Amino acid sequence: MNQKYTKESLDKLRARLDASTFLQELGVNKGDYHATDTEIQAYCPVCNDRSKMTLVIEQDSRTAYCRNLYCEASNMNYGGEDLLSMFALIIGKEYNQAAEDLARTLGITLEPLGGQGTGEAAGSSADQPGGSAPVVQEDTGEFRFVEVGHFTPAEGEDGKLRPAQISFGGQRATGRGLMIRLDQTEEFMSQYRSNVYRSHFLYNTGNYEDLQKQIATSRVSLLGDYYVVFKAGSSAEIVHAINQAIDLVERFKQNYDVPYDAVTVFYTSQHISVHIDYTVFGISPCRNLHEVFRRMTCATIGVDPENPERSAAFSQIDLNAYRPDLITNFPGTILTIDGREIYKIRMSYSAFKKMSYQRLHEFSLRRPDLPQRSRWPETISKASDFFKSFRASLERDSKSDERDVIANIFYSQTDTGGGISSLKQLAPTLLRRLFDDRRQVLPTQSEHLNRTLSGGLYPGNLYVVAGIPGSGTSTFVLQLMNDAAMNSDAQCLFVGLQRGVEEVFKRSLSYIGRIPSPMIDDKRRRPADLYEDKDFNRRMFAAFEKYQTFSDNITILEGSAAGSLEGIRQLIVEKKQELEEQGANHSSVLLVIDSLQLMVAMLRARSGKPSLNGDGSGGREIDVDTLTSHLKAMARELDITILATFEYFNRGNSTHLFLENNPAVLDLLHSTQFADTVFMISRLRNNLDELKEYYRESYKGTPLAARVAKIEQKLSEIEQKHLASEDFRDMHSEFSVLDIVKNRIGITEKVLFVHSKPVSSFNPVDYLNGGY
Repeated sequence: MNQKYTKESLDKLRARLDASTFLQELGVNKGDYHATDTEIQAYCPVCNDRSKMTLVIEQDSRTAYCRNLYCEASNMNYGGEDLLSMFALIIGKEYNQAAEDLARTLGITLEPLGGQGTGEAAGSSADQPGGSAPVVQEDTGEFRFVEVGHFTPAEGEDGKLRPAQISFGGQRATGRGLMIRLDQTEEFMSQYRSNVYRSHFLYNTGNYEDLQKQIATSRVSLLGDYYVVFKAGSSAEIVHAINQAIDLVERFKQNYDVPYDAVTVFYTSQHISVHIDYTVFGISPCRNLHEVFRRMTCATIGVDPENPERSAAFSQIDLNAYRPDLITNFPGTILTIDGREIYKIRMSYSAFKKMSYQRLHEFSLRRPDLPQRSRWPETISKASDFFKSFRASLERDSKSDERDVIANIFYSQTDTGGGISSLKQLAPTLLRRLFDDRRQVLPTQSEHLNRTLSGGLYPGNLYVVAGIPGSGTSTFVLQLMNDAAMNSDAQCLFVGLQRGVEEVFKRSLSYIGRIPSPMIDDKRRRPADLYEDKDFNRRMFAAFEKYQTFSDNITILEGSAAGSLEGIRQLIVEKKQELEEQGANHSSVLLVIDSLQLMVAMLRARSGKPSLNGDGSGGREIDVDTLTSHLKAMARELDITILATFEYFNRGNSTHLFLENNPAVLDLLHSTQFADTVFMISRLRNNLDELKEYYRESYKGTPLAARVAKIEQKLSEIEQKHLASEDFRDMHSEFSVLDIVKNRIGITEKVLFVHSKPVSSFNPVDYLNGGY
């Protein structure tokens, strides 16, 4: 977000935007919120959780956030800001556009920013020493604070610098840690004229303690120019650094159309810093901007950001310089290096490219005349796309990290009260796990489902497949398990409470060989026919041979072994240890439970008590809610994927807009609240009219309404094709919808399948593959 309007006019808008106006502009009815003296609670329009009021608006501070930690509006993500920021997030508009909408409604005039001649607004210092003309300061909105510092040479320590006492504007600090406004930097430099430092980034807080808390929790928002630091310890290395800096700028020019005039170079005898104006990339204040810059640099020089080995072509680049609290010398001021006083000089890239090392060194020995610098006036499309791609990837990674950390802290339990870890303790491990190629994402056969699940079934997640009896939940999870064992080489543990091992084996062969189960049952009743029917014989043994290729990956539990969570846990631990000892290139384990209700009954019967503890003391009563919480903990702690079925007894169809009015579905979501994703299987029989009706009703009056005709046309084509198919008729197939009613790591969708019950198969049909 480039600030378009003055802070004063935005402050007027914020002052008018109280809680009641905020809710009114969002169209929230009185029955949809509850007000107290201190706060207002409402249904959150971001996560659309209608089961409880999770959106909180604090009356005094006029800030808003969602209590659902996985919501984008939560304090862990983008919530906790002022009402104007929350309004922009909810309506899905850029900050300035949201401000314009509200200003028109409330009759407030927003004053555009004045002249765009800007000085050192964000990391490219334009504060002028001595007789240099001052540069016009840029209005950067709330991001107008910098950290400053002062160091002096220590006697008897070979000219090394030590922290010095500083006092400015009623504040005191030692070395660093003093926060001032950007427009106060010239006054600060007039008071401390040598070895003075300032932060590269601009901050939206003038409180140093608050800033440190934001940095410690990775919630710090930053604004600043993109930069690359080249370090050197000798004259030979500084020559190499000069050549590498030129090579880097030329790459940005060639690959991303970065104009030379938007590049500034800073030089000392130990460092060269290349800065590119943040307007070129369309950079707006965002969290962890320093890490976005680091990833951009790694991509440009061709090193892995997670394991950044030294680049031969760019050996002088300092990747450790990317930190939110980086401070550097003010340009044009004296700094002491090894007991010698030199100046930090700033120049345009064109001047730097033409200047020899000797000339640069001579220039740094005298007070430089720093020319006035104006901010580049426009965003460059290629450069902006480059920045946005890394910002988006970091946001996705950060959300995944936060979810893992929250789950680890919330679910991990030990007898000694452990399982409580700080973010700082967990972050390195979580980052390694996030990109560990041994932690496979298990894809399904449906590309539509894979897109919705961000690739497939993730380790550490709990997935629940619900449906009425006969809808095919057991068949569906069995198919997913066989596919994972066959195509992804995953170790699969099937807790068979609905079906015994013989039935699981028969249905697996039926699925693999597309041999109808009734035909297998018929041959079972008349074994002699098995040898007379050569075609059946051939198909059956071909399926068996294929099953044998991955059957080592499948373990089936039934009876008493299926009724012990601790026994299941121990078996999984042994499986993972076995994989590690064998040197397997992955450690993927899929646990399938069929079904949750039967496991609850088994646990109760086995323990003789209604609680999971089995001794009647301290444990909650065993129900699906409690069981899923333990399964969720198991998934996180053992880093496995868990897939479970759930039966409900309401014949409402999930293709209708019935979720708000159907108690059975709300009960399902409540009972499986710890699951990451909840699917519902609904039978559509031999037509897709209900699915068409869903899109007509749900897209009506929305920007998506134009897509309905194309979707209906595609569904009609699918309908006609399959109804005319001999195989569809012979297999007594029918259409089924897998309705993703809850998905913490992706979107909710309706995925279409053809369910051929005789061969235990759900064949995916991607009706949205045209981008409708």
